Amino acid sequence: MYSGSEHVLEREARCIVARLEHSISTVPTILDITRTPSVAIGVLHGGKVILTKGIGMCDQQSGRVPDQDTIFSIGSCTKAFTATVLHILQRKHKWKEGEPVSSYVPELNTKYNTDVSKMAEVPDLLSHASGLANLCFSGSGRYGEVLPKYEDVVRVCSNLPKVSEFRASYKYNNWFYALASYIIFYKTGKLWAQVVKEEILDPIGMGRTFASANELDDNYARSYTMLDSRSIHPNHLPCLDAGMPFEGSGSLRSCVRDLLKWAVFIICAARSDGVQNQKVGNEEEEAARHHIMERISLLASLREIQRPHNPLSPSSVQAYGHGLYVLQLPAVDLNKLTNSGVTTSFPYEFGESLTPRTLLGHTGELQNFTSAYWIFPSTASAVVVLSNGSGAYGDASNVIAQVLMQALFDIKPAIDYEYVAMNIYSNSKKVWDDTFQAWKAHRTGDTTPCKDLNAYTGRYVCPEICMTLDVTIPEEKDVSERAAQQLLKMQINGMTSQVFILYHYHNHVWTFMPHTIDDALLSGYRNYIENWATFIIDFTQKVGRVFMEVSWQLGINEPVDPQRFRRLGFEAL
Repeated sequence: MYSGSEHVLEREARCIVARLEHSISTVPTILDITRTPSVAIGVLHGGKVILTKGIGMCDQQSGRVPDQDTIFSIGSCTKAFTATVLHILQRKHKWKEGEPVSSYVPELNTKYNTDVSKMAEVPDLLSHASGLANLCFSGSGRYGEVLPKYEDVVRVCSNLPKVSEFRASYKYNNWFYALASYIIFYKTGKLWAQVVKEEILDPIGMGRTFASANELDDNYARSYTMLDSRSIHPNHLPCLDAGMPFEGSGSLRSCVRDLLKWAVFIICAARSDGVQNQKVGNEEEEAARHHIMERISLLASLREIQRPHNPLSPSSVQAYGHGLYVLQLPAVDLNKLTNSGVTTSFPYEFGESLTPRTLLGHTGELQNFTSAYWIFPSTASAVVVLSNGSGAYGDASNVIAQVLMQALFDIKPAIDYEYVAMNIYSNSKKVWDDTFQAWKAHRTGDTTPCKDLNAYTGRYVCPEICMTLDVTIPEEKDVSERAAQQLLKMQINGMTSQVFILYHYHNHVWTFMPHTIDDALLSGYRNYIENWATFIIDFTQKVGRVFMEVSWQLGINEPVDPQRFRRLGFEAL
């Protein structure tokens, strides 16, 4: 498959490994800057694994260092698996191009842009082309816990607000990957996790990749929150699991060894010409022929997800495929592909000295885990980086991936990634500072709430996004640290993990804003900290002695109005 003599490749590999080993000396500093406990890395070149390594402690109690088999949550790196399965199903005639999704999910009726439900096809779901808002806090709450039920997916997708025209721009949206998982179930009668295992994990031999925490053995990375002070606090593992709405968006757990196998198959697909026309062996051996045909179907599907389907910006050569970024190097600031609100404040061009080439891959972030894998099909190269860091002070995985890619190809001029990490760290703190200062600036002083807090209590519902808010007066045991204040307790969907203690902001507006970024992280508000308005609970439309409505902004940096929750049971008062 790979051109060039083995001798030349081995000699080149030795030089590359030496550069990689030298570059890895910067990794502990980057981990420290970004407050990341540990990382596992792997590098493929010329189709061969040339380096794997673990740095830091993935289990603080035992002092265990991660290795190539240590399992980490990979978050949105899951998306390419979902996309590949759907293309395999297309080859099995389960769906076809030109067929709107609503033809087999008739209950899909996008209220704020009917073009989506009338015209959207499976590729539109996979390339973030809907133009509808993501409303991330309609899907996940404190600690990243999943809020809706599986059966809520179609209704929520139908009621997402419009932010741009259909197919007019790239707008990242996890809800439509949830819908993609729903379609896999609808078309196969099998759960998403089972189909992914049968169609991808087993054929590739990814024996340490799972969709459920119940499948883990002892060699997995623990979840921690590392504060700015570098104190480390254990957390529960990510709750996103098989059978949940966003399983196809971010539920997979994997390891370096398995993801390098995945990279090899993506490379094989990229470098094969017309995989449909490959010979399929001895037709008399039916079992072997069936196996080879399945392999061809997998490669053809992997080739399809690599096609650039949706430009990241109107004039950009950079694009999103189906579950993969499809980038043309040189490229500006790969950090913007991860947590765009926490990135560098100075421009730099990654791969400046490289001849133009395609870079494929994705990044992921989920509840104190970050991940990145990047693939160069032209040289059969790949880099995989998995960490158990929160990303709150910068995405260590993607920065370290760039360190390794720079060493892999000896890119000049060399970028100082310790400086990059420090700049991202400083900006992450600025994001929090700006959020907190905006929250303070919008606050009106010298106002008081209703003397009778029962004016606010009750059940408020937003059926469009399948969310319920129960507002009560908290018991003393819930609020010992704020006992001197007037407080309310808000609970989402009756979930014990989704309790928010509210204190008065101004007028009839309440808030759950912490006073430090560390308090925010320990309270499970990692994803809220980019927008001050997400911390605001506004009670409106008072009728008699009670309020009839609550407004809450559930999106981050999206031009949409706050979502409205109507009181239930007013007639009985």
